[in-house]
Amino acid sequence: MNSPYKLALALHDKIITSIDYAYNSQGDAEDALWAHNVLGVFEKRSGVCESYAKTFQLLLNFCGIDNIYVTGVSNVENSDNSMISFMIFLDIFNQIL
Repeated sequence: MNSPYKLALALHDKIITSIDYAYNSQGDAEDALWAHNVLGVFEKRSGVCESYAKTFQLLLNFCGIDNIYVTGVSNVENSDNSMISFMIFLDIFNQIL
């Protein structure tokens, strides 16, 4: 792919469509270590938000796309209030998308 934007989008979409969210036997987010890192994604094709994000970061870094893994707190009701997102640095003014 000739555009970092298109490559980042393709990586994101591949992760999202290939991996299932990991739930424990009670129907809550899985708390096992594998579900929180890239091992869950690559070995079990399953994981929680943290594993999705860490896998995305690993692939972006491998492709040379600058990014920062960002954590924070959300105000969404009925959630654990944790949040993960990314800042991806793309020079879109000099890119032909």
